Amino acid sequence: MELNELAVFLKVAQTGSMSRAALELQLPRATVGRRLERLEQSLGLRLVRRSTRKLVLTEAGELLFQRGLKIQAEVDATRLQLQSQEDRIEGDLKVLAPPIQSAAFMQMICDFQAAYPRIRLQLYLGTPVIDLLASGYDLAIRAAPVTEGGLVQRVLRRSRSVLVASPLLLERLGVPQNAADLARYPCILGFDRGELPRTGWPLRRGGSLRVEGRLVTNDLELQLQAARAGLGVALLPLLRIGADLESGRLVCLLEEEVGGEAQILLLYPERAQLPAKVRVFVEAVTAWAARELQ
Repeated sequence: MELNELAVFLKVAQTGSMSRAALELQLPRATVGRRLERLEQSLGLRLVRRSTRKLVLTEAGELLFQRGLKIQAEVDATRLQLQSQEDRIEGDLKVLAPPIQSAAFMQMICDFQAAYPRIRLQLYLGTPVIDLLASGYDLAIRAAPVTEGGLVQRVLRRSRSVLVASPLLLERLGVPQNAADLARYPCILGFDRGELPRTGWPLRRGGSLRVEGRLVTNDLELQLQAARAGLGVALLPLLRIGADLESGRLVCLLEEEVGGEAQILLLYPERAQLPAKVRVFVEAVTAWAARELQ
């Protein structure tokens, strides 16, 4: 039994006429008749007796009419409650994001606050290794997958990660010809899943290359600055270093041999129904990512 078929039956029962019900529902009379017939077939019961003058409810029809009125009242009350909540999107919203050096991101946050003044946004910019659910965060933006259960992981952007170094470092140590040559280069490393210092870089053909870090940090911006300063070779997402490659501040190394895929993820607790405050922030971040992370 579908709700639209039940609604048609209730209107027919209230008006005592399919023609009158069709007029009030703004439906063709034939559609009203078909939906009533489908409802009777799905239940295997006759709900109305048709005569030349009016429609009369059967015993089963009378029972469904009384129960159906209660169902419709519940549906209408729920619809009004949901609409009221949509008109009053409010509450505390706790968000964790890396230190994003982007004017467009900051503008998105300001626009979001202006659009939803009843939301009290707590935006923490950093890369701590924490349990999002236990810490009470509603959403997080991260650059690596997480092992925690109960979280939706929505990919905002994918990008190749490539090895880079500054011309200053390459002038001093030479250009590596293969992956094995990297053993004599200082390396700038991040953390695996934000927990442990990386010990290897992915190889394009599969597997990994073991490396040791002269500098290990979970801050992508610090990795980038250190690579620019000639402190070592770094594996960085291509989407973040495009300007550095174009200007010559950084040079790609062994692009066909070493590297993998970098992701920017939006994480939030898995729920059957997202709270409105979370949903509207997801929409804002997704729109920002679509514009900014090209």
